[in-house]
Amino acid sequence: MAATDILGKIGEKVGSQINTLSTDLSTNYATKVSLGNTNTNVSTNASDIASLDSTKADKVSLANYADGTSVFSLIKGTRAELGELKVSGQMTVVNTQTVEVSDNFLELNKAEDGTETAQTSGININRGSSSDKASLTWDDAVSKFKLLLGTGDANLTAGTIEANLTGNVTGDLTGSVDATASGKTVKVSSGAGLLVNNVELGDYASFETEFLANL
Repeated sequence: MAATDILGKIGEKVGSQINTLSTDLSTNYATKVSLGNTNTNVSTNASDIASLDSTKADKVSLANYADGTSVFSLIKGTRAELGELKVSGQMTVVNTQTVEVSDNFLELNKAEDGTETAQTSGININRGSSSDKASLTWDDAVSKFKLLLGTGDANLTAGTIEANLTGNVTGDLTGSVDATASGKTVKVSSGAGLLVNNVELGDYASFETEFLANL
């Protein structure tokens, strides 16, 4: 039976050539060929508002607010300058086109006592009412980041990725696989899993079978 993989074809060729050169060859000198392993709450009150001087009042518009006994339940303004602002409640909505933050870290998922509020936290991207949200999520239960589209995995396009990869990797390889560093190997499940010009590489068993068959 003619060989179909690369190493099988090599074995077939080498075996037939040796057979031609020495018909009485009785010893198989081929040992094992190693290919490596391929395998807001804004707190304020009436006294604070009343004590505003004229220089500060021109920066804060209270043109529209709901009356209250000790605190305002609603304040609407065009501009306010505040030293520190604490916001609490179930939801905070910011209707702006651009948000600029000077802090170099944004901390999410932090409860008032410093503990986490949930085991998952991240950033959601709204894609309209008819499309699933995209999200970058940290899952504390498995200690992993997840890139999601709805509840399923989302695709990632990047320039250079430096990582230890597990699972299936698909797509076109446009660069080189460099395993020249000391102790580095390229692993695949078997020689059948490594294609050269869309032809299986095969393994030592393919080489040995065809080599012996053609002696």
